[in-house]
Amino acid sequence: MASSPGEIVRKAWKQTGLRQSDFASKHGITQYNLSRYAAGKVKPPDEFLMQCMHILGMIRQEEISPQDLADLIQKKLSRPEQAAVRRAVYDLLSNFP
Repeated sequence: MASSPGEIVRKAWKQTGLRQSDFASKHGITQYNLSRYAAGKVKPPDEFLMQCMHILGMIRQEEISPQDLADLIQKKLSRPEQAAVRRAVYDLLSNFP
């Protein structure tokens, strides 16, 4: 599997079968920047890198229910020494409208 950001971008682009200009346009970047990202000359923005990782199946974008999320947080963050992490998650979620 791809390891560097440039390799991830390059493999995602190639996997789609699109021309470089079409792939770049579809993802809201210029062909010039795509070329630089794919060559490893410049680190791509995190959001674009995540899109490429999704294309390669490196990350899943599936729905998780609120109950599943609550259960996972309760299970994984139940120890007393994880209180700061629980608080950070709570603060993060509290900032959503």
